[in-house]
Amino acid sequence: MLENLEKPTTTNIGCKVMKLADQLGEKDGALLLSYVDDDSWIAEHLVRALAERGVKIGPMAIRTHRKRQCACRSLNA
Repeated sequence: MLENLEKPTTTNIGCKVMKLADQLGEKDGALLLSYVDDDSWIAEHLVRALAERGVKIGPMAIRTHRKRQCACRSLNA
């Protein structure tokens, strides 16, 4: 029954950060990912700065992505 089980090939399944990066386009998506990966940005401060520019995401999505506990990071583990 489980012989042919395969990992999903999409890297943004369930990861809000990657979904948002895809929606923003190539340039802004890459910038978002660089900000999220920059630990000097406190998640809440980054959320606030993004919201000022009309980009909505929650601090928990950022923290989960940083801790590699989101779907996109666990697929590449």
